[in-house]
Amino acid sequence: MNMRYLLIFTLLFALIGKQEVLAQKVNWDHIILPPDSLTDNVEEKLVQIAWANFPQNQSKYADIAISKSKLQYAKFSFLENFGAGVQINSQAGQPATNSIGGPGGTIQQVTTTTSLPRFGFGIQFGIGQVLTTPFKVKTAKEELRKAEHELNLQKMLVRKEVITRYNTYKAAYEVLRHYAGIIEEVKTSHSVAVKNFENGTIALDVYQQSLGLLNQNEERLIAAKYNLKITKANLEELLGAKLEEIIQQ
Repeated sequence: MNMRYLLIFTLLFALIGKQEVLAQKVNWDHIILPPDSLTDNVEEKLVQIAWANFPQNQSKYADIAISKSKLQYAKFSFLENFGAGVQINSQAGQPATNSIGGPGGTIQQVTTTTSLPRFGFGIQFGIGQVLTTPFKVKTAKEELRKAEHELNLQKMLVRKEVITRYNTYKAAYEVLRHYAGIIEEVKTSHSVAVKNFENGTIALDVYQQSLGLLNQNEERLIAAKYNLKITKANLEELLGAKLEEIIQQ
């Protein structure tokens, strides 16, 4: 029985812990450090600079600004068919003279036009616009929410890409250092092999092995240099600046 209660309590705590985890939300303002935040962490600094300089990031802010403008427009779209006018009647209630012919001669008949107000005010209003405005506002709000989600997604993508490219660059840099150290040792060994071959103390195949090892490591060194340039260029594509201008090796 005690084991049964223990199992129940364990499941309850697990469910509570799971709900707490699900309830936690990402603070999108912390994905990218604000421009005025200083940090000694190289990766965070690079992410910060890439976010400030990469043009595609700024287009996301433009999308949000456009969505906000559309939302404001949708809220007042019902005024498109709203109109008001003022009418001024300059001849209100003026008399009119009519000539009527008859057996006894012509009779002058004086009548008065229908009396109109001196001023008139009119309003026209489109009921259709009023009814559709809430739907337009809802659509505009969803478009704004979508733009905000895309901005947050861009933050995560930039952070991931910068950190990935920076670590790829660091790995390429270490590989280059490794082969640069090896090539010096191989050159020293090959110089000794050349002298020994000239003195006749080693056979031709031993000399050729030494030469082949030197050529192999020189090719690896060339490939490592090329790879370092490529990884550096890929990183600087996001940074919008030379890496050496940001950090010192």
